[in-house]
Amino acid sequence: HAPTNSPTPPPVDIIDPRSGIDTVTCPPVGGGEYDLPDGLKLFKLSGMNEFCGVFIRMSSGNLIPFARSYDSGVWEPAAGPHACLQKDITCNTDGSGVTLCGLNLPSLVNSTLAGSTYVIITKDGNIDQSSKIAAFLEMTTFGPTKSEIDSLNNIWDDIARANYIRSQMDMPATSHREYYRRRVNTKWDATQQSARSDHPCSPNSKWRKYAFIKQDRHDTIT
Repeated sequence: HAPTNSPTPPPVDIIDPRSGIDTVTCPPVGGGEYDLPDGLKLFKLSGMNEFCGVFIRMSSGNLIPFARSYDSGVWEPAAGPHACLQKDITCNTDGSGVTLCGLNLPSLVNSTLAGSTYVIITKDGNIDQSSKIAAFLEMTTFGPTKSEIDSLNNIWDDIARANYIRSQMDMPATSHREYYRRRVNTKWDATQQSARSDHPCSPNSKWRKYAFIKQDRHDTIT
């Protein structure tokens, strides 16, 4: 991030009087990144429609994901080999409804990431409706298509999503096996076909007349 006239202060609000642990609040959207010292911290949740992430900033400037909270959700491990573990995150909600998640930031001094530092960043999590539909289809189908996104891009709420799932469940079932078998058989390049299909579910599949063939002669049968 851009140099400043003074060190960037960490986004530490208070010391939890019950535990003596720093409580960390996600910085405002567009507020840049803040350095975090290592050690155990209590993290507040991100705001709604926001993404808050803890990253390891390498000396090269690259960011390595470590942990994240988004849409006011509890903190969870980020993707990647250097992310924290789920078992290392403990979240509790107090009587006033405030949720804090305990997360330890291990020292990087004697690790393969020596010279790196922890930073926390908040990004705007708002996405347009087409992107929300695409994300939904990515989770529930083999992938979104432009035509399908356009067909759903009207009113996209919980009812619309439920109706979409119901319409998919009400469609006639198709067989992946049949689709696969129709397409995996190579063309037979001899003057006659070696076998013929005897089942409608496996058109043009090739069958052997015998259970054992020449290549089985050295196998041990038990």
